[in-house]
Amino acid sequence: MSYIISIIGVVFLGVMIDVIAPEGKMNNFIKSIFAVFLLFVMVCPIVDFFTNNRLSGFFNTKLNVDEEYLEQTSELRIDNYELLIISELEKKGIYGVKVEIEGKIVGENKNIKKVMVDTSNLVLTNADEHINKYKVITELIYDILKVKSEVIIYE
Repeated sequence: MSYIISIIGVVFLGVMIDVIAPEGKMNNFIKSIFAVFLLFVMVCPIVDFFTNNRLSGFFNTKLNVDEEYLEQTSELRIDNYELLIISELEKKGIYGVKVEIEGKIVGENKNIKKVMVDTSNLVLTNADEHINKYKVITELIYDILKVKSEVIIYE
């Protein structure tokens, strides 16, 4: 997008130069210089793309990461995973479980330190009341988060 804006800006600058420039040999000289500049602006990003960013120093733009935004989205994704786990447990007839995830989720990278599962208010409404509830919960959390069982802590 910035490439197109750059070209539009240079073309606009060329129109302004054409209006302001005097007639005669000086006008031809200025137009020639400007044509070389326009060609450079158009070709440089293309050359940069094909040479693996060797010219990136010329078009060096510093990217700033918005840490606050990343933190907020990570918290939202963690909240969504907590709700998903609780919802899936309820589908299996396991109610009253509270799940709290500690860690960060940025993009596809999950850095989960702990998954705390509070089973103090656990209620089984399924006909399979004699199931190993901890095994079912651990497997479900693994299926959703892909974390090791050592990370899951029961309270």
